[in-house]
Amino acid sequence: QLQDDNLQSKFLTKLKDHLVDWFTFTSTEDERYLYYNDRWGTTYYSDNEFNTASEISDHSFTHGYLIFASAIVGRKDPVFYQQYREMILLLMKDYMNHDPNDLRFPVMRSLDRYAGHSWAHGFGSFAEGNNLESTGEAINSWVAAYHIAQLENNRGMMDAAIYGYTHEMYAAQQYWFDYDQDIWTQKYREYAGVAGMIWGGKYDYATWFGANPTFIYGIQWIPTGEYLSSYILGQTKKTRFTSIYNKYLNAKRGAVDRWYGYMWPVQALVNPTTALGLFDANKILTDEYPAELSMAYYMMQAFQSYQYKADNAYMRIHASVSSSVYLNTDNKLIALVYNSSDNSESVTFVVDEDSEKSFTVAAKSFSTITLN
Repeated sequence: QLQDDNLQSKFLTKLKDHLVDWFTFTSTEDERYLYYNDRWGTTYYSDNEFNTASEISDHSFTHGYLIFASAIVGRKDPVFYQQYREMILLLMKDYMNHDPNDLRFPVMRSLDRYAGHSWAHGFGSFAEGNNLESTGEAINSWVAAYHIAQLENNRGMMDAAIYGYTHEMYAAQQYWFDYDQDIWTQKYREYAGVAGMIWGGKYDYATWFGANPTFIYGIQWIPTGEYLSSYILGQTKKTRFTSIYNKYLNAKRGAVDRWYGYMWPVQALVNPTTALGLFDANKILTDEYPAELSMAYYMMQAFQSYQYKADNAYMRIHASVSSSVYLNTDNKLIALVYNSSDNSESVTFVVDEDSEKSFTVAAKSFSTITLN
């Protein structure tokens, strides 16, 4: 968007260096590589962080980051994608195998279709069953798979990613945030606005790594991405989300204390003007999680411009074009449209369920369309 080809080249080169390091094995001295275990039917990485190998845990979380990065690079460098395509799909299918004929992996390993969401632990061997802490990373893994499906032009794969995303997002809203306020006990609801962890037999105001409310709420909202806008799909959800974020702020005496690069963009969902007024690049860069500086600023500015996601307009599913529709302060329905293909494409929007509008979007373009 900046039309800075030199900067883009630097970013892509750095991403490719990291990905190639993971996707290749050079020798026993190699610290980063992937391993396929044919007995367990699973792919994991070399260092067993988060017990990814010993207990098959956190696969959608960790794999999702590499898959997302692979999709972004693949859009810009098709040669890279084709060269490492088999490794990329091997990693993605570990958590989202949409093809029952691919016997290397179970179908949709991470997603419990009865519960409507993923589980984090591979064995589920705790007294309270399995658990899920970071709904944000689980959701991110479906977004990543969706991008790969676009590159593959594979509708079955895309449908699986959409299915997983939709269930994971709605489960997060209901079970982790009690959007309809009919899940938690009254006492819990008065105390907290989030369940930090959902188990097979309980829910906790806690995390695996600390009791700070910033962790308990924040682990549901990382990584920063456009998917967060689904928490404010329509005014009713925005009102509910606002009360949740305010409950977090009350727990922190009114101010974010860390994870600024994640928590300020979430605050922008509630009030982007307030969030931008708080923005401090130095706090993000010197944070214990010094990440997401540019993405945080980008997201906050985007919500300032487009406000919240509309619930009365959407684009019909398309193999290579994706879109989100926002309702801004001028009551205009603004569609953000990305065409990833090499051809111009025709897309159809539905507004208020009674009107359809078709548009042609240029190849390899990101554009905005006003629908009303």
